[in-house]
Order: sequence, then C-alpha cells, then structure tokens
Amino acid sequence: MDGMKGAELCPIAGVPGLYISDRFGARSRALLESHNIKYVLSATCEHDLPAWDEATRAMISIKHLDIDDHPLQDIIHYLKEACDWVHAALQEGSTQADLQRPVGVLVHCIQGISRSGAIIVAYLMRYRALSYFDALAMARESRPIIKPNQGFALQLRIWQLCNYDIYVAESVDSGPPAFRPEYGFWRSQCIMAHQGSEAGTREVIRKRNRHIEAELLKWEELEQKVLR
Repeated sequence: MDGMKGAELCPIAGVPGLYISDRFGARSRALLESHNIKYVLSATCEHDLPAWDEATRAMISIKHLDIDDHPLQDIIHYLKEACDWVHAALQEGSTQADLQRPVGVLVHCIQGISRSGAIIVAYLMRYRALSYFDALAMARESRPIIKPNQGFALQLRIWQLCNYDIYVAESVDSGPPAFRPEYGFWRSQCIMAHQGSEAGTREVIRKRNRHIEAELLKWEELEQKVLR
C-alpha cells in the first residue's frame, strides 16, 4: 500500500486522453476517477494484474496483454493489437466526452517504464508517424523514466521496418499469412537464443542482439536507398 502514496497517472503530451502509469496508479480508484479513466490496458503477467475492487472494475473496460519484461519476450506480436485497441478507445472516448471532462485511456505495467512504455512509444510511432527515437523522446517528455528494455527497443525498430504489421499483406495461397522477413529473422534468432544453455542465456542474448542490430542497420540502409 505504500506505493499508492506516490502513485500518479502521466498524461502523454500530444495525445489528449492517453495516460501511462505503474500498477499502483492503475489500481487507485481515486486517480482513475479524477482523470475520468474508462479504458485500461494492462501489459503485465497474469499474477501482476492490479487487484481492482468490484466498483472499480464496473467503471473501466480492461484489456490484458500477458507480457513479461524480458528482452526475448515477443512484444511485436502484441503491438498492432495494443495500438488498435488504444486508438479505438480514444476515438470512442472522444465521441462520448464532455469537453470539460474528456474520457481517459490508461496504459500500465508494473513500474510504468518498459512494457507500458514500449506500447506508448509504439502508439506514437504508428499514429504520429514518428521514428522510434523521436517517439521515445516525445514519450519521455511526459514520463522521463520510460525505457523499453533492450529487446523491446530493437523490436520497435523492426516493427517500423515492417510497416507496423508482422504479416505480409497478401498470402500467395490459402494458407496462414506469412511473416514479414524482418520479423521472421528476429523470431528465428530468439528461438536460437532460447535454445542456449541457461547459464549462458545473458551472453547468448547479447550476441543475438548484436547480430540482429547489424542486420537491422542493413535493412534501414536499404530502405533509405529505396526512398531516395
């Protein structure tokens, strides 16, 4: 309960109605009511969901994404779904809102730093047409401690190269849609990292990330040549 004393909801500059917080802020009924929060996206493991009482649950619409704060966690898989949900909530909220009291949408994780930060950055990238670094800078204007972990930061840049969708637009047959090559490459590298010995997991992750970073630079350079 001590964490509730310093809890706050941080409004995201440039996106009226969008907020980020840690789990204490997300749990506080007083804060949710004061910011008119009607939609809450929880980017946490199941056991870390806030313990909302029935009255609080009745006043908010909750979406839960079971995401671990680990550099090999596949967060790209959730980004389009998360951004679409946030955007739809903001749009619906704007049609219902009293101009004096706009409807709020909250994104949170445990600390309001990595997982929820990654989703906020992803939203700014997609709906404000910003690069990863510009979106991160914009998000940090509102909450300076936002810092997606190394793996999430890499995935956000890959997601931009994928044009915000991990699937190829059209499948050549009636089978399941194919992955974009950038995402497919990252996914294969993560599978290989997961197969590393437990004792060497951190070093394996570092090596895979360096390898992916090198490939990412090649893709970015190729993209720039195509755009010229």
